[in-house]
Amino acid sequence: MSEGTWWSTDLGAPLHIDTDANPDLWGYLHLQIDKKTFKEWLDLHLTALATIHGIELTRKHRRYHKSFYEQTIVTLRDKVQANEAFIYHPVPLTYMPLVMHATRLHP
Repeated sequence: MSEGTWWSTDLGAPLHIDTDANPDLWGYLHLQIDKKTFKEWLDLHLTALATIHGIELTRKHRRYHKSFYEQTIVTLRDKVQANEAFIYHPVPLTYMPLVMHATRLHP
Protein backbone atom coordinates (compact mmCIF):
# COMPACT_ATOMS: atom_id res chain seq x y z
CA MET A 1 0.00 0.00 0.00
CA SER A 2 1.21 3.47 -0.82
CA GLU A 3 2.61 5.62 1.97
CA GLY A 4 1.09 8.75 0.39
CA THR A 5 -2.31 10.24 0.96
CA TRP A 6 -3.47 9.82 -2.63
CA TRP A 7 -3.24 6.09 -3.29
CA SER A 8 -5.08 6.56 -6.61
CA THR A 9 -1.84 8.01 -8.02
CA ASP A 10 -0.44 4.48 -7.75
CA LEU A 11 -2.59 3.70 -10.77
CA GLY A 12 -0.57 6.15 -12.87
CA ALA A 13 -2.79 9.20 -12.63
CA PRO A 14 -4.94 11.00 -10.10
CA LEU A 15 -8.44 9.61 -9.72
CA HIS A 16 -10.73 11.25 -12.27
CA ILE A 17 -14.04 12.54 -10.96
CA ASP A 18 -16.50 12.74 -13.84
CA THR A 19 -18.84 15.60 -13.07
CA ASP A 20 -19.92 18.88 -14.56
CA ALA A 21 -20.24 20.34 -11.06
CA ASN A 22 -18.17 23.30 -9.95
CA PRO A 23 -14.71 21.84 -9.14
CA ASP A 24 -14.43 24.24 -6.18
CA LEU A 25 -17.17 22.25 -4.48
CA TRP A 26 -15.26 18.94 -4.56
CA GLY A 27 -12.68 18.22 -1.92
CA TYR A 28 -10.47 15.48 -0.56
CA LEU A 29 -11.41 14.22 2.90
CA HIS A 30 -8.30 13.10 4.78
CA LEU A 31 -9.01 9.91 6.68
CA GLN A 32 -5.68 9.84 8.52
CA ILE A 33 -5.49 13.24 10.18
CA ASP A 34 -4.51 14.51 13.61
CA LYS A 35 -6.75 16.83 15.66
CA LYS A 36 -4.71 20.00 15.07
CA THR A 37 -4.56 19.50 11.30
CA PHE A 38 -8.27 18.58 11.25
CA LYS A 39 -9.16 21.82 13.05
CA GLU A 40 -7.07 23.90 10.64
CA TRP A 41 -8.55 22.08 7.62
CA LEU A 42 -12.10 22.47 8.92
CA ASP A 43 -11.69 26.21 9.58
CA LEU A 44 -10.32 26.85 6.08
CA HIS A 45 -12.80 24.49 4.44
CA LEU A 46 -15.90 25.96 6.10
CA THR A 47 -14.74 29.54 5.55
CA ALA A 48 -14.27 28.86 1.84
CA LEU A 49 -17.64 27.11 1.57
CA ALA A 50 -19.44 29.93 3.35
CA THR A 51 -17.88 32.35 0.86
CA ILE A 52 -18.92 30.18 -2.10
CA HIS A 53 -22.47 29.89 -0.78
CA GLY A 54 -22.56 33.56 0.20
CA ILE A 55 -23.65 32.96 3.79
CA GLU A 56 -22.40 33.91 7.22
CA LEU A 57 -20.57 31.09 8.99
CA THR A 58 -22.15 30.59 12.40
CA ARG A 59 -21.10 28.54 15.43
CA LYS A 60 -24.03 26.24 14.68
CA HIS A 61 -22.63 25.56 11.19
CA ARG A 62 -19.17 24.87 12.63
CA ARG A 63 -20.48 22.47 15.29
CA TYR A 64 -22.79 20.76 12.81
CA HIS A 65 -20.03 20.10 10.29
CA LYS A 66 -17.31 19.36 12.86
CA SER A 67 -19.45 16.60 14.32
CA PHE A 68 -20.39 15.27 10.87
CA TYR A 69 -16.81 15.17 9.59
CA GLU A 70 -15.41 13.63 12.78
CA GLN A 71 -18.01 10.84 12.69
CA THR A 72 -17.59 10.33 8.95
CA ILE A 73 -13.80 10.07 9.19
CA VAL A 74 -13.98 7.55 12.04
CA THR A 75 -16.64 5.48 10.29
CA LEU A 76 -14.86 5.40 6.93
CA ARG A 77 -11.41 4.82 8.40
CA ASP A 78 -12.21 2.30 11.14
CA LYS A 79 -15.45 0.56 10.15
CA VAL A 80 -15.50 0.70 6.37
CA GLN A 81 -11.69 0.67 6.11
CA ALA A 82 -11.77 3.10 3.19
CA ASN A 83 -8.48 4.16 1.66
CA GLU A 84 -9.59 7.61 0.55
CA ALA A 85 -12.68 9.78 0.46
CA PHE A 86 -14.02 12.81 -1.36
CA ILE A 87 -16.67 15.28 -0.33
CA TYR A 88 -19.06 17.23 -2.50
CA HIS A 89 -21.03 20.31 -1.49
CA PRO A 90 -23.84 20.93 -3.96
CA VAL A 91 -26.08 22.43 -1.29
CA PRO A 92 -25.82 25.17 1.36
CA LEU A 93 -23.95 24.51 4.58
CA THR A 94 -27.25 23.80 6.32
CA TYR A 95 -27.24 20.33 4.69
CA MET A 96 -24.74 17.52 4.94
CA PRO A 97 -22.42 17.06 1.95
CA LEU A 98 -22.23 13.95 -0.17
CA VAL A 99 -19.27 11.78 0.84
CA MET A 100 -17.82 9.21 -1.53
CA HIS A 101 -15.16 6.73 -0.52
CA ALA A 102 -12.92 4.19 -2.17
CA THR A 103 -11.48 1.02 -0.72
CA ARG A 104 -8.54 -0.73 -2.28
CA LEU A 105 -9.38 -4.30 -3.23
CA HIS A 106 -6.86 -7.02 -2.46
CA PRO A 107 -7.06 -9.99 -4.88
